[in-house]
Amino acid sequence: MNLKQKALSGLLWDYSGQVINMVITFATAVLLSRFLEPEMFGLIGMVSIFTTLAYMLTNFGFGSALIQDQHVSNKDLSTVFYFNIVLGLLLTMLLFVLAPVISTFFNQPALVKLIKFMSLTFLISSLNIIPISLLSKDINYKAQMLVEITAAFGGGLFGIIMALNGFGVWSIATQILTLNLIKTGLLWYVQKWRPSLEFDIDSLRRLLGYGSKIFGSQAIATFFAQLDNLIIGKLFSASVLGYYTRGKRFQELPVQSFSFALRVFFPVLSKMQDDQDRMRSAVLKSTKMVAFLVFPMMAGVIILAEPMVRVLLTDKWLPSVIYIQLLSIVGVTRPLSSLYLNIVRATGRVDILMRLELVKQSISLIAMVGGVLTAGVIGLVLGRVISGFINFILNIHYCGREVGVSVSAFIEEIAVTLILTVFMWLLFFLFQTSTEFDNYTQFFGGLFAVPLVY
Repeated sequence: MNLKQKALSGLLWDYSGQVINMVITFATAVLLSRFLEPEMFGLIGMVSIFTTLAYMLTNFGFGSALIQDQHVSNKDLSTVFYFNIVLGLLLTMLLFVLAPVISTFFNQPALVKLIKFMSLTFLISSLNIIPISLLSKDINYKAQMLVEITAAFGGGLFGIIMALNGFGVWSIATQILTLNLIKTGLLWYVQKWRPSLEFDIDSLRRLLGYGSKIFGSQAIATFFAQLDNLIIGKLFSASVLGYYTRGKRFQELPVQSFSFALRVFFPVLSKMQDDQDRMRSAVLKSTKMVAFLVFPMMAGVIILAEPMVRVLLTDKWLPSVIYIQLLSIVGVTRPLSSLYLNIVRATGRVDILMRLELVKQSISLIAMVGGVLTAGVIGLVLGRVISGFINFILNIHYCGREVGVSVSAFIEEIAVTLILTVFMWLLFFLFQTSTEFDNYTQFFGGLFAVPLVY
C-alpha cells in the first residue's frame, strides 16, 4: 500500500472511528447531565484544569518526536518508555500532595479526594505514549479507533451505572479513570512492542531536542486553554463553571473529533517533508475538504443549540446554550489550525511553534481578562471568540508559509464553502424566527434539514 492509500485508509478509519466515538461520548455526556447537577460538572471542571496539564506533561513531546524521526531504534523507544513512567509517577505524587492547596484556592473542600483519585490517570496515561506513537507512525488508525471506541463505551457505561446508583460527582471521576484503564490495556494488547532493559541518555537528549520544542508550545497552549476554567472557577460558583464546561464540551465534541481525525496528516506530512510541492498540494486539498465538512457542522450546532439542550439535557441546562453558540463560532477554526500546525511539526521547524504560541496566548489572555472584568462570563467568552480568530490568522500566516500557502490562497480554498454556510445559516435563522415548532420537531427535524439544505 503506497503512502496516499495509507493516508486515505488512515483518514477514513480515523474519521469513522471518531464519529462513532463522538456518538458514544455524546450519549454518555447527555445521560450524565440528565442524572447529575451542574455544580458536579463544575467540580470536575476545576480538577480537569490540573489533570489536563499533567497529562500533557506525561507526553513531554516525545510522541511527536518518535513519529517525526524516521530512524527510531528499540533503544530509543525503551528509553522514552521508562522516562515517561517515572515522570507519570512523579506527577501523580505531586498532585496528590497539592490537592489541599488547590482545594483551598477554589474554596471547595470536596476537591481534595477528587484530585487525589484522578491523579492516578497520569500514571496510567504515561504507559500510552509508545503504543500510540508506533500505531500513528505506521498510520494504523484502525486499531487505535477500535481501542478508543471500546474504552469510551466501557468508561461511559460504568459512569452511567454509578450515576443511577447515586454516586454523584464520583460517577464522572470513575468514568474518566475507567476509560483510561481500558484504553491502556487494549493499546498494549494490539501493539506488540515490548520494552527491553535499555536506557540511553543520548537517545533521550536527541529526542528532547525536537520533543522539548513541541512540548513548550503544547504546554503554553494547554495552560491557556484551561485558563477560562481557572478564572470562572475562582471568581464564580461551581454551578456557573458547570454550565460553562457543559456548553464548552458539547461545542467541542464535533470539533475535537474532527481535529483528532486530522492527526493522520502528521505522519503523512512527515514522510513528505523533503518534497515541498507535494506537501503544498496536499495541504490545499485538505484545507478545502476540512472546511467543507466543518463549517456546516458548526453552523448546525449554533442553529440547533437551544432545542438540543431542551430535548437532551432538560431545561436546567439552558444557561449553557449561549456558551455553545458563541464558542461554536470560533470552533470552526480549530480543525484548520490543527492541520496547519501539523505542517510545522512535520517539517521539523518546531522553533516557530513556541514563539507563535507565546504571541497567540498573550492575545488570548488580554482578551479574556478584559472580557471578564467588563462583562463577566459572557465577556470572557467573547474575548475567546475574538482572540481565537486573530490567532487563527496568525496560524495560517506563519505555518502556511513553510510550504508556500499564503492567507489569500487559504481564503480561495474556503470561500465557496463559507458563502454556502452563511447562506444556509440565514435560511434557518429566518425560518426559526418566523415559525413556531415544538423543541422536538426543531431538533430532530433540524438534524435532517441542516445537511440537506447545505
